Amino acid sequence: AKSDLDNLDDAQNCALKAIKMSKRNNEKHIEAPSHIWYGKILNKANPSHFKRAEDSIVIGIKMSEEIGLKPFYSIGSFFLGELQAETNQSQKALRSLKSAEKMFQEMGMDYWNKKTQEVLVCL
Repeated sequence: AKSDLDNLDDAQNCALKAIKMSKRNNEKHIEAPSHIWYGKILNKANPSHFKRAEDSIVIGIKMSEEIGLKPFYSIGSFFLGELQAETNQSQKALRSLKSAEKMFQEMGMDYWNKKTQEVLVCL
């Protein structure tokens, strides 16, 4: 529906603004998850841009890992695995999702662990 696309455009613009502002203010704890969510939104809005989406998620994962934001690192790994599964990169998806699953279990993130299981079943 058109309204869904409009909301994705708004979400995409907000995520880009968050990246820009957090980068300008050197707030990596905001920038990292903003990159992750931007990649997720970009892929949902326009699957043909999966490489840009993947790159953004990977940037967010690396930043999250560097500054010790394990919850965001694990969510980024889940989104990356989800994107890889959608683009027929099954082996990469399996690695990303298994990594996310392990972290979710360690942190007791049951909601995200359940979402990971749902994607793993489809591989």
